[in-house]
Amino acid sequence: MSIAPAFFLLFLITVTSFYWFLPPGTGRARALLLIGASAVAVFLISPVALVVAVAAAVGASLMSARLAERRSQVAMILAIAAVLGVLVMTRVALPTELTFLDLTGSAFFCLKAIAIIADAYRFGRQTSLTDSLLLVLFFPTYEAGPIEQPRTLNQSSCQATFDFERFIGGFGRIAIGLVKQAYLAPIIVLELAARISPWEGDELVAGGQGMLALWMLLKWLQIYIMFSGYSDVAIGAARLMGIQIRENFKLPFMAENLQDFWKRWHISLIDFMSMYVYQPFVRRTGWRYRGIMVLFLLTGLWHAFNLQYLLWGALHGCVMATLARWQRSETGDRFRAYVAERRVLELGVGAASRVGTLFFVAWVSAIGGSETWEMAVQVLTFGGL
Repeated sequence: MSIAPAFFLLFLITVTSFYWFLPPGTGRARALLLIGASAVAVFLISPVALVVAVAAAVGASLMSARLAERRSQVAMILAIAAVLGVLVMTRVALPTELTFLDLTGSAFFCLKAIAIIADAYRFGRQTSLTDSLLLVLFFPTYEAGPIEQPRTLNQSSCQATFDFERFIGGFGRIAIGLVKQAYLAPIIVLELAARISPWEGDELVAGGQGMLALWMLLKWLQIYIMFSGYSDVAIGAARLMGIQIRENFKLPFMAENLQDFWKRWHISLIDFMSMYVYQPFVRRTGWRYRGIMVLFLLTGLWHAFNLQYLLWGALHGCVMATLARWQRSETGDRFRAYVAERRVLELGVGAASRVGTLFFVAWVSAIGGSETWEMAVQVLTFGGL
């Protein structure tokens, strides 16, 4: 969270107070209030980001009106390419030559702008300027999601009546998120991971392979606690205003396998990539397993334009495609039936699958999050083992 927690809470309480002064039937007025408040919040984070985000929202809304009236594939592709250009610039150029620009939140508002354009082409669904600005700028979800879509966050989302129980629940969810961000992730997990770190600069220390696995698990846990904390705050803040924001994490460390993991981890992102990348790709080509690879390669590049995250996407894509093929095979059916008839074996296979999934996710996360390609290779090979 770029804004200090104390200021964020004061700002949130102020906005929520004005919000509930407006009667339930005034969804447009409430939406305009949230747009204005969100513009202030984004301006405090980065004035440049506000300008680009507003331009993306306005452009997407205008394009949705045109595509809803006349579905031109060329116009849709050019519009999405323009949005992707902003995303590529933030991932490639900004870390080097253009560091004076700060487009915080661009990874998220670019996806929302793409959703507006794609929905207009596919479903003839026009997104008004008010709805587009609300979706793109909504300050609880601006920096770190969850990623809402035009049909899930719009003026109609702002028409709820006041519910005291939901209001108190929102404050509770915010408190949980702030504790995760301020204490659990940076103090407990991150400091512990630093103490057992097997690294000296970019090199794995001699004999450090034994601590590498534990270090990877702690680093992944830190990411989970921090990122889920952001989502807790966003969901709680929206709940104060009677707005339902989707859950983004559902106990991913309990996943039975990698497919189950991606139903529990960064749910809004994988749903977006499935709806706007995988499904259109498979409909057009019929290539189910290649579609899985494309989905995860692009998801990796969404995180960062580097070889580490490209490898991250390739590893996730390979395993997910293999699991999908296994589940649809006769051999897979026979194996599952065999295991299901033997309770002890079923428990053993289930436990091994859960542990293996958690280790795989932590391992691949450490590869993607490596600062250099050399570090990623050492993680990939466990220091050459």
